[in-house]
Amino acid sequence: MPEDVAKVFYETYKLTPDEIMDNVYTKPLANRFCASFSKFVYDNNVNIEYTRKIVDDAFEAFFANLVSKYPNYQDYTFNCIGSVAYNFRNVLEEKANQYGMQVGKILRSPIDDLVQFHIERAQGE
Repeated sequence: MPEDVAKVFYETYKLTPDEIMDNVYTKPLANRFCASFSKFVYDNNVNIEYTRKIVDDAFEAFFANLVSKYPNYQDYTFNCIGSVAYNFRNVLEEKANQYGMQVGKILRSPIDDLVQFHIERAQGE
């Protein structure tokens, strides 16, 4: 991690590398712990090229190592739920398109569409 980003990261979270490793490898819900840093990556204006590459590389690995392994994956619409997908949907959409997939819905939370469904249903009655 470039020194300028590391400095701002430490000032923001006050976590040492050992504490981060402990949270990722020994504590429950490591995925949520890691996702909690997405706001930092999204808001980072110290070294935009560095953080953009992190996001791009992660989505590349996701498509190369998981999505593209499904038979006929390009026949399906790519949909995703979660703050990471929602905040970085522009990069996610680029990557899905590179892998020949149409992008469907990218939602921050499933509750968003659930509320809309019930509103529309109530209006139709």
